[in-house]
Amino acid sequence: AIDVFLAKFSESGAHLWSKRFGLSNYHEGADLAVDANGRIAITGRAWGDIDFGGGTLSPVAAPDIFLAVLNSSGGHVWSSLYGAGNYEVGQSVAFASNHDVLLTAHGYGTDPVSFGGDPMVAQEYSLDMYIARFFGANGDHRWSYRLYGTGGSTYGYIDEHEGEIILGGTMTADNDFGLSPLPNAGGQDIFVVRYGDQLTGAGPTLARATLLQNSPNPFNPQTRIEYSLASPAMAVIEIFDASGAVVARLDEGQQPAGAYSTMWNGRDMNGRAVVSGVYFYRLAGMPEVAAKKMVLLK
Repeated sequence: AIDVFLAKFSESGAHLWSKRFGLSNYHEGADLAVDANGRIAITGRAWGDIDFGGGTLSPVAAPDIFLAVLNSSGGHVWSSLYGAGNYEVGQSVAFASNHDVLLTAHGYGTDPVSFGGDPMVAQEYSLDMYIARFFGANGDHRWSYRLYGTGGSTYGYIDEHEGEIILGGTMTADNDFGLSPLPNAGGQDIFVVRYGDQLTGAGPTLARATLLQNSPNPFNPQTRIEYSLASPAMAVIEIFDASGAVVARLDEGQQPAGAYSTMWNGRDMNGRAVVSGVYFYRLAGMPEVAAKKMVLLK
C-alpha cells in the first residue's frame, strides 16, 4: 500500500504532529491549503479505502477524488470521496476568503460525477476539468461545473481574490471557459481565467435572491430575517459564528418566487441558547448573495 502523509512543523522546523491516511491500495496527495484559522484542506486520488478520521471512505471505482478538511491539530472536520466509476483525481484546493473550500479535479469517462449538485458527464475521449465550491464548515455543496476542451486535456489550479475565482493551468485542445472560445495554438497551452463567484457563463445561472438585514439588530432573544427569491429555489438560511462554524440552519424548504420572512430564536441546532456575540447568516447554496452580520446581546 502507498499512503498519504501530512506533517506540521514549527517555523524553526521542529516537528509538531504528523498523520498517515490510507487503509488499502494506493493513495496520492496532490495539493493542500491552510486558512487564517489554521484549518487544512487536502485533495488527491484514492485507489482504495481511506480514513481521515471521520470513518472509512471507499471509492466507487478507483481512482476517486478525495477532499478532506482538518483542524490546526490535524483532527478531522469533514471528508468525502467523489467519483463515478471512471478516472477522477483531485488536482488543487484553496480556501476562499469566507473559509469555503475550492476544488479543481479532472477525469474522463461517460459515467456521471456529482460533487453534491447535478451530475456531470465528461467527454469520452478527453480529460475534462471539474471545479467545485463547498461550505467550509461541513463540506456541503455550493456549486460545481465542468470545463472541457475538444478531444484534449484540461488541467488547472484554483484560487480566490476579493470574491473572484481565478483559474490557471494548461490545455491541449480548443477550450470554451464560458466566456469566449480559446483556440489551442498547438501542443500544451497555458490559460488564465477570472470569474465572478457564480462563474457567469460557465454553467447554469444560480437562482437570484436577496437577503435583508435582520431586525432588530442587536437582538435578544429573537430576530426576524427577511429574504426574497426571483425564481423557485430551496431556501435554507445558515447561521454561523465568527469562526465559520454553522450553529443553526433555518430550513424553509422549496419555495416559489416571492418575499419571505422567518425568525431565529438564538438557539443552535440542538436547541441550546447560544452565547452573546457576533453571528453571520446566509442563504445556503447562493454564493452570489452576500452574508449579513448580526449581534446577539444578552
